[in-house]
Parts: sequence; structure tokens; C-alpha cells
Amino acid sequence: MSRRSPVEAHLVLADGSIFEGEAIGAAAPDGVATGEVVFNTVLSGYQEVITDPSYAGQIITFTYPHIGNYGVNDDDNESRRPFCGGVVVRDLARRHSNWRAGGDLDSMLVAHGVAGIAGVDTRRLTRHLRNEGAMPGAFGTADQATLTAAAASAVSTDGVDMVAGVTCEQAYTVASTGGGRRIVAYDLGIKGTILRHLSALGEVTVVPASTTAADVLAMAPDGVFQATPNRSNTSARRSANCWTRFRCSASASATRSWPEPSAARPSSFRSGTTAATIRSATWSPVLLR
Repeated sequence: MSRRSPVEAHLVLADGSIFEGEAIGAAAPDGVATGEVVFNTVLSGYQEVITDPSYAGQIITFTYPHIGNYGVNDDDNESRRPFCGGVVVRDLARRHSNWRAGGDLDSMLVAHGVAGIAGVDTRRLTRHLRNEGAMPGAFGTADQATLTAAAASAVSTDGVDMVAGVTCEQAYTVASTGGGRRIVAYDLGIKGTILRHLSALGEVTVVPASTTAADVLAMAPDGVFQATPNRSNTSARRSANCWTRFRCSASASATRSWPEPSAARPSSFRSGTTAATIRSATWSPVLLR
């Protein structure tokens, strides 16, 4: 990657805490990016985390200091684009090295309009968030007074309908790679890894979160999958209600269901995809005829 000249930036939390750094990724509008600041402790899989839809509206802090060292590629994206509000890292690799790499992380952030800040003491920031909890914040190249005001007015993701912004606009199909079942999967921010493993069981029809139980039943599926999002919101509750109605409607013909969540998780996730990457995938029982 071609290293740009450093541009001073700051991260300000809602409680007034200030962290120094330099701007990376896309330029934030008016020098300010806001969101709920959270942390992730993965040692690898940063691309999967950044493209995880469950981080919508959040600024991701990577506790591990070296990020971007093996680049990025088209195969490791978990969704069509990043939905996070920004990225905070200690050290963005100057050069990436991996035979699978198709580009560098900084260029990926720029291409998708995601702002970031590097050079931050992310371990100090992680300790602060661990003790005080996730909180709104603002970062960018604007002056500290502007960032402080933006952080004070920023909101958390609690009670915000984040699913509406990440769910697919219309249904689509993922072809089966092994099984013969017909599965319907609600997109509440579903990740590519989940769809890949589901497709080993049969053809998967992915539907928007607003899809009704009646529409799902009309597809005559062998099973229904719902990846439960982390945060409560209107679309998720609506979809959960549809799932409840579907379960009641289909219970008479259902002969068995998948095991409990702890036993249902596939054990063959691709290297680099960590538990944090699939943190929002609470595996709901799937009714099978």
C-alpha cells in the first residue's frame, strides 16, 4: 500500500475521554464519524469482523495491535459491505503479505467509505470500555471541541432498528452444495459463513426481515433459520413474531428439530473466522419435516 502522509485525528468518548491517533480509511464527513464504541479481541479475522453486519452503527476497536498485516480478499467478506461506523486500531500494517491477498485494508476502508483512526492505545481504550461499558463516541480530524460535542450528542444502538439497514431488500437463493433440503433463512444481518454452512444442508432462500410467516409457509420449506441479532429492534421483533407463528403453524408436521445451540454450531469454520466473528449468530432451532 502507498502510505499517506499522517493526518492527526482524535477519538472522544461520551464521558470525555480523549485518545490521540491519525486518520486512516475514508475521510469522515466534515472530519467527524460517530457511533457506539466497542472492542473486539480477535488475533486474526479483522476483515470478517469489519464486514459483520451485527456491528452496524458501532465503531470497532481492535485490541490486538497489528491489523492489516495479511491484507484483504474477496472471499472473506461476511456481507456485501461493511456496516460499521468506523475502525480503531493501534498499528495499521504498512505492507501486507499473504498469497490470498487481493489488496490492503486501508484501500478497502476507502472503497467502502469507512473512516478509521490508527495509533490509538487500544489496550487502554479496551480496559476503559470493559470497565465502563460500550458508549457513544466520535473520532476524526475535526478539532477536539467539535468532536467532544459530537460524542456528547451521539447515541448508542440500544432500541435502534439496526436490522432495517442491513437486511436484504429482496429474497435471493444460495444454491445447495450437498443436501437436498429447502431452507428459508431470515436476514437479520446474516453472515456469509452461516449461509455457506447452511447450503451444505440444502438450497437456502434468504428473505428480508419483514417477510411474514404466511409468505415463508407458502415456500413449503423443510426448515427455517433465524440468526438472532445482538440488539433489540423493531425488525428483529417482527421477524421473531413471524418465527413464532411459523413454529406454531408447522409444529403439527414437524417430526424433529436441530439440536440445542451449543451442539448445532458447525466446527469447521474457516481459519480466521473466530467466535467473535459469529457472535450474533444465535442458532435458533430449525424445524425439519
